[in-house]
Amino acid sequence: MKKIFLLLFFILQLPLFALKPASFSPDSPEAALRKSALRSLELAKDYLSKKNYEAALSQAQLGASYDENISDLYFIMAQAKEFTGCIKADVLPLVAKALELDSWADYNRDNARLMYADLLCDTGRFSETIGILDQKPSIFSADAEFVRAKAYYRLGGDDNLLKARVKIDGARRIYPADTRFPLLFFKYEDPEDSSADVKRIASFFISQVREYVEVSPDKDAELEIYASLFAEGKEKVNLLKSFKARGLSHPLYARSALEAGLISGTEAFDYLSVFASTSINWKYVTDLVCLLFKREEKTAAEEYFASYAGTVEYDITRDGITDVFIKYSRGRVQEIFSDLNQDGRIDWTLICDYGVPVSCTGNGSCVTWEEYPYVKTVTGPYSADGRDVKFTLPAETLSWSPVRMDILPLFKEKLSCDFYFPTLTFIPLPDSFELLAASSDFEIPSSERKGAVINFMILDSEIKEAVYKADGKTYAFARFEGNVPVMRICDADGDGIFETTEVYGLDDDNRMNVHSLDDVRSVTTNMFGVPKDNAYFYLKSVHIDTDRDTVPDFSEEYFENGGKTTFYDTDADGKWNVRHTRYGDGREEASFLEVPSGKSVTVSSKDGKPSLITAGDEKFAVSKDSVYDFYWIGNSFEYSKEFYAECARRALLELSKTHTQGYSIIVEHEGERFLAVRCGSLCFGKFIPQADYGKENDD
Repeated sequence: MKKIFLLLFFILQLPLFALKPASFSPDSPEAALRKSALRSLELAKDYLSKKNYEAALSQAQLGASYDENISDLYFIMAQAKEFTGCIKADVLPLVAKALELDSWADYNRDNARLMYADLLCDTGRFSETIGILDQKPSIFSADAEFVRAKAYYRLGGDDNLLKARVKIDGARRIYPADTRFPLLFFKYEDPEDSSADVKRIASFFISQVREYVEVSPDKDAELEIYASLFAEGKEKVNLLKSFKARGLSHPLYARSALEAGLISGTEAFDYLSVFASTSINWKYVTDLVCLLFKREEKTAAEEYFASYAGTVEYDITRDGITDVFIKYSRGRVQEIFSDLNQDGRIDWTLICDYGVPVSCTGNGSCVTWEEYPYVKTVTGPYSADGRDVKFTLPAETLSWSPVRMDILPLFKEKLSCDFYFPTLTFIPLPDSFELLAASSDFEIPSSERKGAVINFMILDSEIKEAVYKADGKTYAFARFEGNVPVMRICDADGDGIFETTEVYGLDDDNRMNVHSLDDVRSVTTNMFGVPKDNAYFYLKSVHIDTDRDTVPDFSEEYFENGGKTTFYDTDADGKWNVRHTRYGDGREEASFLEVPSGKSVTVSSKDGKPSLITAGDEKFAVSKDSVYDFYWIGNSFEYSKEFYAECARRALLELSKTHTQGYSIIVEHEGERFLAVRCGSLCFGKFIPQADYGKENDD
């Protein structure tokens, strides 16, 4: 008795042991989260059993937010999504995640394997389907055998066809009431196949159809109509009469009833056209057209397809699953939708104008044609960081035809009708190199400004010019030589005035070491929309006209090792008034024009401290004011320290009225005039001799 009790205890505890051992203590926050996740799991299971799928999904998602390592939660999410009609592309990753984690609370792993295998089988991954079901421990059930048989049929080939028949033959004995197997057999086998196995299995299923119908009279309409395609003589007629007597309808009835002589060709076509007016399998149409022989039947069909409006379903991969949808209007193709892996997510859409392709969208790209098959534009993730690039091509430059519109020989010969049907060519879209070689321009988004794009003009595969826009408004123009920027003019403040001119130089050997890494990234972002660490060009100089007089009042030139010279023109005469040069070794030179002589005075400094003052061959002493951070040049010290301090205070006050880093102004105090200059972080003063008063105005 004790052994039995222990065994029962072990069995009851199995769900708990199924979870992978936790690496945290029972009192840890992680343990609390795991408990919350398991409570959500129990609620999700309860909702799922009551078919409250939205609530089940919500609880499972909540549980995963507590602990993302429980497989059951993702399996329940997958089931809930499937039951609510979500596409397979949204369901498949959830089941895959559950199996990948392999941490189960309720031993649902085999159910998840079965669901995963079925989804793989329905999305074109047939070989993987068999592997999932056959991996140890192998799953054996009606559901598993059905999925195996379906996968073998879809794999194709003689060997797989034989394997599928073996599965079907076994299932008819083991699961005699399961109508999925006969329906699968009838859908994938050919009624004209003379194989003894096919005839034997078909004969058995046909003999059982009446029993299937008696059990579920409103179910399996397809089974009865598909069985009629394999039946002959009186048996075929009886199946069709039974089908019709039950008030059921199916597009295949038209073909089967016509073959049995129950309806005329005209009646058969009228019957089929009711379905074709909305959506129909193309094979149903072609099979029926082959059976039309009388002139009046052909005429009716010809007139119908000349103005056909509806959607055709087509199985281009021949695996028994519809993967192409063709919408017709006025007898010509209007749209084509492709879902080649049958996961419910459209791969691409092709739009036509009375049968002529005008645009194609899919896989993140969009192509337009001006005159098919010559491409007009291509937009897609061609940039290095995956962002969209739009290429514009000159007329009749690049040809690309993913679909060919052919007149169907069957319709031409049988109906004397020019009915166009698309044939997918599977020609890949040209790559970025082909597009660039053929383009007249291409457009790329830019991170320089919000909503910015750059339009590059191409000639002989080289960028020649670029236009920069933000929210449709142009803010810059650039010129290129050999794909390298030469100059760009820019409206930096958005007032419509292009006040900034940027000049670029080539640094293909990377010796200049002009800018910091952040500067380089900023430059490449401005020019090409994205930052780049190793650019082979650099910003050589910048010229800015801040007062809109067409004369730059600020310029900056850059040279090797991080050096630069800044020029300030404060009187709009086209000549600099203040110049500041910073070298890469910490040295600086600040120059300004002496008043009234106009001679250039240069202040050399090291580590921010003036060390030498020159004006041509003449040298001046420099001294720091006793109170303020201000330097006097050539000061004779004729006045008191208080006098100079007051002068320095007044100079700093005047210089602070502008934010310009290079600025000069004449300041007066108690009858004395002096030139006050700010250059970068340094401020200087130089007295003007009284003999020169007035000359500065003359100059």
